[in-house]
Amino acid sequence: MNYLIFIVYVATLLLVLAITIYNILFTFYSEKAKNELAISLPSFFNKLLTVNIFLALLTLLFILYQILKNL
Repeated sequence: MNYLIFIVYVATLLLVLAITIYNILFTFYSEKAKNELAISLPSFFNKLLTVNIFLALLTLLFILYQILKNL
């Protein structure tokens, strides 16, 4: 496998992982701070964020599959 492609896959994997962790933490803290803040996340956006987390996890699995397939 070409090392440049491998580096791109790993960089993409790390980027998607960071975005997924950020989304999960944002979801947890928005639920926790709902009673403390005057501005809270509407339920539609909370559901959309949950779908975004699910798609990011699927993307992580796909990138891992591509890396392992090309090793």
